[in-house]
Amino acid sequence: MTAKARVALGLLLATLAVASAQYTRHLASDVAHGRRIPSRWPIGSSVLASHHLSRWRSSIFVRVNEFLQAWGNDQHPRGHHLFGPYAPCVDCPAEAPKADLTPSSTHLEGTSTVCDLRGLPAGGALCTVLSVAANNSARFERAVLDASGCDVVTLDCTQPPPKPLDAKRHRVLPYCIGSTDPDKRLRSYAHMLELAAAAGFGGPGSQRLPLLRLAVDAWEYAALAQWREDTPGLPEQVIVQLHTRANAGPEAPDQRWGRFEYGVSDMALFFMHMATLGYAPLSRWNLAPTAHITNAPRGGFTEYSFLRVELPAPPADGSTGASRLRLRRAARALAAESAAAPAAPTAGAPHGPLPIRVLLGNDGWHVQADRNLSDWRSSLFLRANEFLQQWRNDELPYGHHRFDLLAPYVECPPDRPLRLLGNGKDGSKLVCGVLEPEDKGLCTILSFGSNNNVRFERAVLEATPCRVATFDCTVADPTIVDEQRHSFHKLCVGSSEHAAAKPDTIKTYSQILELLNISRCPLLKIDVEAYEYPLFGEWAEDTPGLPEQIAVEIHGRALYSVERSALPPRWGRHEYGVTDLALFWAHLANLGYATTAQAVTEEHGELSEFTFMRVEAHAGHALPHRAGPAGALGLRARRARQKRQGPQAAQHVGTQGGAVSVKALEEAAGAGGRLAAATGSG
Repeated sequence: MTAKARVALGLLLATLAVASAQYTRHLASDVAHGRRIPSRWPIGSSVLASHHLSRWRSSIFVRVNEFLQAWGNDQHPRGHHLFGPYAPCVDCPAEAPKADLTPSSTHLEGTSTVCDLRGLPAGGALCTVLSVAANNSARFERAVLDASGCDVVTLDCTQPPPKPLDAKRHRVLPYCIGSTDPDKRLRSYAHMLELAAAAGFGGPGSQRLPLLRLAVDAWEYAALAQWREDTPGLPEQVIVQLHTRANAGPEAPDQRWGRFEYGVSDMALFFMHMATLGYAPLSRWNLAPTAHITNAPRGGFTEYSFLRVELPAPPADGSTGASRLRLRRAARALAAESAAAPAAPTAGAPHGPLPIRVLLGNDGWHVQADRNLSDWRSSLFLRANEFLQQWRNDELPYGHHRFDLLAPYVECPPDRPLRLLGNGKDGSKLVCGVLEPEDKGLCTILSFGSNNNVRFERAVLEATPCRVATFDCTVADPTIVDEQRHSFHKLCVGSSEHAAAKPDTIKTYSQILELLNISRCPLLKIDVEAYEYPLFGEWAEDTPGLPEQIAVEIHGRALYSVERSALPPRWGRHEYGVTDLALFWAHLANLGYATTAQAVTEEHGELSEFTFMRVEAHAGHALPHRAGPAGALGLRARRARQKRQGPQAAQHVGTQGGAVSVKALEEAAGAGGRLAAATGSG
């Protein structure tokens, strides 16, 4: 080897060493600020399954709307078609292939499909399978006992208790979900674990819970709605019989919160809840209330199997040095586990740093804001049903009440207080500051839909060094505020379908980023007469360049007749009700967006202004971690404070987490535009 070749080789090795060190630091940083991590399945399989779940979860909102459009907006299609949008999206890992515990040749009995249990228990650990409401049938319990070494606990109070199948490994306890006898009522999932412990199968958290089966005749919704992302001891797999309405016996008020039957949108919110918890649908087996499925006049009675492929990261408070040290230790431990894990058995598995999601900051505010986001999105299914129960299942309550469920729940960061951009009239927007305090580089702020109203653009140009790009295909003679920093583009925004139909007029969000040659958007202002739904709806959790903050006017019903256009914004539906809006908010929450502000217009109850801030993102597309001051109020603490301060406090904006009227915005604008100071919420 010549001297030049040796020098070149040395430089190459040095470059590779530096790159390796940088990647290791990036991996440790991402893991340290992790929000979601792969499940206990082999790392390669978990990451691949989580990738599929992420795409499935991100597309629910659009898939459901397209499905309803195809069915003429019928919420109750015949037979089992109601479950059409919720096809399984993952498969079992190679180490635990899919198996039917109770094979069935008819649709009168479930198949109990699982990822194989034959390897359990492993490594000397205990494992317990829970079966709720066996209805005096022991097929499932016998199959589990034969297929694994796990213990089984059966919970059912509707029949005389059968004898245990195995005196050492099987217990039968007289408890039910929804029992009118308080001594037999299953109060919560934690109560199930306590009963399993009392049966002699170890305490909560002391053993592995590979499987839970629920066959509770429409009580499954009330049971699973209580689960949160950080609920301890959730099972790795769930088999549940889903009832769009009760299959036997009278309907109880708490089964579906007083609703006789669930439709497509209701089921979509349930499946979004399960996906938020990290559960991916593994299999579906349609069951028949009668012997003839095609003659069933209404939606079905279907058995689903779910596999948990995402877990919440270990809790830690990033506001103190000691807590950050614990995060770093956890990062090293997970990185070591990842390095020792086998590679993904499936070709084409995604590669990249773990975990799956990360926080967009390493300060106390981001940690607390993300806790609020997690609590809010994983409780949305329950709160939406309780809200509709209070309104006697009216999907369109009067005035702005359709938005009450969606009130702000995260404060602005202490160093970015809530402020008003504009004079409080139409076109003005509430934002958490505009830029990060340390952000001094080039930046472009986007404005979608202006109607030649440039109040927002003028306020941004006065408040920041950023450029502003305005997009509106309906304006013929646009107003340019600043020739150097303000540009106008005679284009509208929409979904990929809209852009393909009118490529010269409509662009997608990604196409606009490409057009402007930017990869980052600190703030997006949007008022596009209900086209926010298809635009945001096709965003995925790993879509690059999503806005850090969004100020948007949400249209429960558009003011103009856009529904009559060739490309309607709500897939041909005239307006959205409570469940539709809740599903849209769930979609944004799973993209990492938390609601920080709301402003209402008294004369238009179908409209409301909202501000969203992104606090969590896909690990592969996250922004650099930014340090900042601590200081965010927990969601439960905020609710308690509002209760102490009385109903008037809920009308404040900023740290109060409520809505403000347009009149209040105009008054605030006269006081300098900073809403936190204007309302006295500090």
